[in-house]
Amino acid sequence: MYREAKRRADGVKPVNWTAATLAKRTRPPSGPVKRQVDPTPFLKWLDGWLAVHSDTTEERLALSAESAARSVHSWRVGNVAAIHLEVIDRFLLAAGEPAYILDELYPLDDHTFAVAA
Repeated sequence: MYREAKRRADGVKPVNWTAATLAKRTRPPSGPVKRQVDPTPFLKWLDGWLAVHSDTTEERLALSAESAARSVHSWRVGNVAAIHLEVIDRFLLAAGEPAYILDELYPLDDHTFAVAA
């Protein structure tokens, strides 16, 4: 209430909340759809990869993938039910894995999310 009074005192006009204005605010995002998947296959791969590459830690891999190590911890303890597929792809790229590994972990069930090469 006080903030609105200050805006009026500063000469800011009130917002006209028409149906068109509200429709703009409730419109779904227009960007690309980000697919979320179950973290279990990725975490199994991560455990195996870390066992083979004992010189690399989970934190170092997360840093290379431009992610936070605490995110990986949240996935492991079950605080996060789904991970964006692009995050998993960043981890696989940071680990130096070939592109087909992502498809082996998460087979493409439809081509809705496929990107033209």
